[in-house]
Amino acid sequence: SENFATAGSNKKGKIWIGGTNGTVWQYHLLTQQIKIFCHYRSEAIRKIFADDNGIWIGFNWEGLDYVGLDGNLIAHYGGSQNSVNKIHHDRVRDIYKDEMGRIWVSTYKGISIISKGEIFNIQPQEITGLPYNSIYKIFKDSKNGMWIGTWSGGLAYQSNFDNRFIHSQNAQPNFEMDDEFVSSFAENLDGTILIGTEFGNLNKLDRESNRMVN
Repeated sequence: SENFATAGSNKKGKIWIGGTNGTVWQYHLLTQQIKIFCHYRSEAIRKIFADDNGIWIGFNWEGLDYVGLDGNLIAHYGGSQNSVNKIHHDRVRDIYKDEMGRIWVSTYKGISIISKGEIFNIQPQEITGLPYNSIYKIFKDSKNGMWIGTWSGGLAYQSNFDNRFIHSQNAQPNFEMDDEFVSSFAENLDGTILIGTEFGNLNKLDRESNRMVN
């Protein structure tokens, strides 16, 4: 048996569900039926991100697949030295597509950016303010600010007006959280940023006062 692990959807309302053994199902809202869409790796799926032409599938230890809407494999990206399409690491944690069409892939060893057929493997020292190489979560807020959650390195933030990342605790003492393992983000209607951690509480950042509450 296989359990559901994650899900993703596109703008047309199509839903894909990833399993703990690599299976991807497609769920149809109108018929409420589910069918196997593809199965290329026998490894837990951590993230599914859908765009207009296919779905990006991030695996726990098997890298990244890009699969067309017909279920056929378009490309595989891996972390090993002999990978044709090499990303930082086979352990993929999050996938994000920005306004320029670039795919951001957060991995155990850093951020990889896929753009127009090219792959840029970004080291933490190459991005000012990125606090740690193990990237867990990427989130874009309503003001187009980019939030990066790291695994034991805390939080980084990039303003829409500045390409630099700022390690939030170094820049804002009031940003201090009760845990350095940042695994999730959300935003309330009032602009409050909710930050989930693995071993601490739910942290809330009030944007007006720039003060963290946990």
